[in-house]
Amino acid sequence: MSERRWHRSLYWRIALGFIVLLAVLLVAQAASFVWIAVQTEGGQPERVGQDFAGLVANEFESALAQNPALDLRQYATRRLAEFHRPAFVALRNGAVIGPPGEEVPPGIARFAEARRRPPRGMGRERLPREGGAPPAGAFGGPPPMFARRRLAIAPVRFNGEIVATVFVAPTVGVRRITEELGPWLAIGGVLLLLGGTAVAALLVFRPAHAQLRALEEAARRFGEGDLRARAPATGADEVASVAHAFNQMADDLAARQTQLAEADRARRQLLADVSHELMTPLTAIRGYADTLTLPQFGPQAQDGQRYVRIIQEEVERIERLVGDLLDLARFEAAGMTLVTEDVPVAELFDRVVARHEHAAREKQVTIDVRLPDEEMAIVADPRRMEQALQNLAANALRHTPVGGRVTLSAEQHGGRTWLRVADTGRGIPPEHLPHIFDRFYKADPSRAETGSGLGLSIVKAIVERHGATVTARSTPGVETVFEIELSATQSRP
Repeated sequence: MSERRWHRSLYWRIALGFIVLLAVLLVAQAASFVWIAVQTEGGQPERVGQDFAGLVANEFESALAQNPALDLRQYATRRLAEFHRPAFVALRNGAVIGPPGEEVPPGIARFAEARRRPPRGMGRERLPREGGAPPAGAFGGPPPMFARRRLAIAPVRFNGEIVATVFVAPTVGVRRITEELGPWLAIGGVLLLLGGTAVAALLVFRPAHAQLRALEEAARRFGEGDLRARAPATGADEVASVAHAFNQMADDLAARQTQLAEADRARRQLLADVSHELMTPLTAIRGYADTLTLPQFGPQAQDGQRYVRIIQEEVERIERLVGDLLDLARFEAAGMTLVTEDVPVAELFDRVVARHEHAAREKQVTIDVRLPDEEMAIVADPRRMEQALQNLAANALRHTPVGGRVTLSAEQHGGRTWLRVADTGRGIPPEHLPHIFDRFYKADPSRAETGSGLGLSIVKAIVERHGATVTARSTPGVETVFEIELSATQSRP
C-alpha cells in the first residue's frame, strides 16, 4: 500500500479546517471585544466620562485664575495632547481644539458653531445640562444600541462667563484600546487556539482517525484474503455505522465463500469419484476389445475388424479423458505431491520430441529444439513437468497445418527460466486468449476432435503447483507461443 500524502488525508483536512475556523472565530471575538470596549469606554461607568470632563474644565479654570492673560488656545492644545483619553475644547470664537490626530466629531463642531452664533432668544451662557443633553447620537456618537450613553460636557468659566466648553466623547480611541489590550488578546487567542486544537485532537479527531484507520486496515486485510478481518464498530456515530456495514458485508462474503468452497470441494470429489468409477468398466471394455483382435476370437469380416479397431481407439480416447479428469481433480484438491529435483531441460525436450515425432512426421510438421546451453536445468518434478510440455506440444501439433513448424526453446537468466512451445498454426483470436486455460474451453467448439479441453487446464495446474506461471500470446495466422516461467533454477550437477 502506497504511503498517502498528509495533505490528501481527510483527517488532516478536517483538522486544518477546524484550526482555521477556530482562528477566525478568535479574531472575530477579539475584534468584537475591542469594538465594544471602544463604544462603552472600556466597560467603565458612564459617570467616568463626565468626571473626566469636569476635571479638565476645573484645570482650565485654575490656569485662568492664576494667569488671566493665559492663551487658552495654546494651553488647551498642549494639555489635550497629554491626556489619556480624547477630549475636545470649544472656544467662544467657534474654534474646536482636540488631541493631535483626532478628528473633531461633526456634532461638536456644530455645537461650537451654534455657541458662536446663538439663535435668537438664546443667551451665550446657556449650555445643555451636564451629562444630560444633547444625546450622544446627536454628536456622531455610538449606534442606537449604545444611545443611553451621553456626551460628557463641562463649561470653563472665568469671571462669571463661559469662555470654553469641554467635550468628552462616550468612547475611547480604537488605537489606544488596541495598544493596551492587543498583546493580551493575541496571547490569549494563541493559547485558546492551541488548547482548543489539542482538546479537539484528543477528544474528536483522534478517536475518529483511529476508527477510520482500523476500518481501512480491516478492508485491506479482507481484500488480501483474510476473511476473518473485521473493523471495530464501537459507538453510534457515522464511522461506527460504516464499520457495522463493512462487518455485515464481510460476514456475508465469508459465508458465501465458505459455501462456494464447499460446493467446489463436493464438485471435485464427485469428479474424482466418477472418473475413478469409469476406469473399471473402461478396463473391461478395453480387455474385451483386445481379445476380439485375436484371430480365434475376432470377426473374420474386414468390417468387423474395423469396428473392433474403432472400439479400441474410442476406449483409448475415453481413458485419456478420464485420466485427465483424475489428474485435474488431484491437482485442484492439492492431493498430488511433487517430487522435485534438478531436471536437465534438454532431456525434457528430447522425451517430448520422441513422443510426438511419429505424429509430426505423418502430418509433415517439423519439430525444432533450441537450447542456448545443453547443461541448462530446472528444479521441478520431472514426470509432471514433462506431462505439461507433452500437453503443450500435442496442442501445438493439433493446430499446426501441414508443412508447419513446432519449436521448443528455453531461456535462462537472472535466476529465472522460460520454457516455450511455439507453433505456426492459425493462431488464437484475442477474445479467446483469456479463457484457453479454463476447463473444457475450446476456441472452436465445432471441432470436437481437437481434444477434450482439459489439456491446457492440466498444464496450468501443474505449473502453478510448481509455483510458476504459464501464459499464452498469439498472432493469428503467424504464431502462437505458450511460455512457462519458473524461478529458483540451479545448474545441473
